[in-house]
Amino acid sequence: MIKNIYAILIVSIIALCVFFVTKEIVSAVKTNVSNISLGTDFMFDNVSMNVGSDYSYSTIVNEDTIYNGRIVISIPITIINNKNSDYYFNPNAYYLYGPNENELNNVSKYFSNTSVDYSEVLKPNNSFVKYIYMLFEGNGQYIIRFKNQDEVININFVINK
Repeated sequence: MIKNIYAILIVSIIALCVFFVTKEIVSAVKTNVSNISLGTDFMFDNVSMNVGSDYSYSTIVNEDTIYNGRIVISIPITIINNKNSDYYFNPNAYYLYGPNENELNNVSKYFSNTSVDYSEVLKPNNSFVKYIYMLFEGNGQYIIRFKNQDEVININFVINK
């Protein structure tokens, strides 16, 4: 009797493991992943976007932060709302990675007047140009990753300052 209970328990555990592993694999397969470069037009959240290749450098000036004096990469982003409804940019839908693919802290609050994170509502058939601000962590490969439940768009670029 106890052997039967153990057998049923083991089979149940294996079935659950197979279920969760299969669910993760199916979820990963459903997510569309694209790799593009700066200056490439793409669709995300049903609006047109372009993260420009004409980046520049800025410095954080705020004595109340540990980032005071740090260099940031200022990258323009153009968003065109070609939907029939208002568009609200979701700052939680993108992630920043520096050399060695380490995730970078978001420093957009130090540039709130021009940061895409603090952009206004975008009305239908309108556009704006704002900026993504990334901490400069040295020369190397950087990634801006836009991600939602359906897709991942990696914008890969090299910085050699």
